[in-house]
Amino acid sequence: MTDLPAGFSLTSADESWDMLRWHIDATHTLPSVVILGFESRLDEEDLRARAEFLAHRRSWSFLTPSADGFSPWARTTLPVAGLLWLRLTGEPAEHVRAATATLNELRGRLHRPESGILVVAADWSSIAEIARFAGDFWAVASFVLRVGHLFTPPEPPPVPKDTAEQPRSLPLVLPPAYRSPEVAPLLRDLQQVVTLLPADRAGATKALATAQDMNSENPSPLTTVLLEIIRATVAAGLKDPATVDQAVHRVATALARLPHDRDLLVLSERLLSFLTGHCGPAALAPVAAVPLQVARDLHTTLGTPESARDLSISLNNTAKIALRRGDTDHAATAYDESLHLRRDLHTTLGTPESARDLAVVLLNSARLSTNTAVAQARTHEAVELLRSVDQKLGTAASYEERERAEARLREVLEQQPG
Repeated sequence: MTDLPAGFSLTSADESWDMLRWHIDATHTLPSVVILGFESRLDEEDLRARAEFLAHRRSWSFLTPSADGFSPWARTTLPVAGLLWLRLTGEPAEHVRAATATLNELRGRLHRPESGILVVAADWSSIAEIARFAGDFWAVASFVLRVGHLFTPPEPPPVPKDTAEQPRSLPLVLPPAYRSPEVAPLLRDLQQVVTLLPADRAGATKALATAQDMNSENPSPLTTVLLEIIRATVAAGLKDPATVDQAVHRVATALARLPHDRDLLVLSERLLSFLTGHCGPAALAPVAAVPLQVARDLHTTLGTPESARDLSISLNNTAKIALRRGDTDHAATAYDESLHLRRDLHTTLGTPESARDLAVVLLNSARLSTNTAVAQARTHEAVELLRSVDQKLGTAASYEERERAEARLREVLEQQPG
């Protein structure tokens, strides 16, 4: 690019936010000016959202005047307290020149005691215009940053052999009822932590500290949940099981403060799925208990096929986690309860799907049964169900499931004494 100010190296959005947040913390909205030049408007939207959330959490005013009508607004309104974000990204050159000329004219107001922090966010290609046509205003800026993507992240390091078989975590997506501007920055912090670990543990720890600083004042139950999820993820990467256990217990405690409805059931199941990719099976028990209890409560209240299916799924997940920590008795008990629910559902619905679901639980419970006759009977019943499903559907998937069940039945019969 030509005619741009020299000496400005590219700074990532996260590094830029660290500097801006440090400046806000240091000045406490005392009069100051910050100029940000963006290579990407997505980065501008990201930093603006973070700044707005920080202002909201600290009960400061946050203003975003229109660039088109900024000049008359500024002449009648400045100075203003709090955080003022002037968004010039994507604006025509004449709007940028008019706005910065007005700031150059009114620069004295920006340093009155009643004034707050002004952030000018512009396209980097417009920064030269600001420096050239509003030199006096440019001179009073506390700092100027060029914000953009520094480099393509390197390939992740090879997965150690001892963890290669562990399930990988899925991205955490909140149910619609729990999405809000308040939690959006925390989800970004969590994604950053997952991206950084295990290669950059220091960076992940820094992201955790940033999230804590941003949410230190009376966090809501959901905010606490996400903060502790981040803490557990970082602690797992640092191989700190004691902190993982503490964080997971706090997640479960905060979840219990939310309304026990199906939204909480979906949320807790997704959290459990996410944590499964990072934490050992022993640490998962407190969070695993939440969807199971919510599913029980809902089924007791509703008593519908849908609530029975939800409870069965939670029982199956409980059994899987118990098996991972070697607790076969607990797993067998959970599968047995799930089996009763699936039998009732198949009796009520009689669909190929309900038959397949019943067959899956029959096979899982048969594997854990200490009674040979019971194991054989349940495996045989599962085979008959999957044969009927294959006859009705005739798909490759139904055929493969039937084949696997028949192979399992042969194994069980071969194990019979005599």
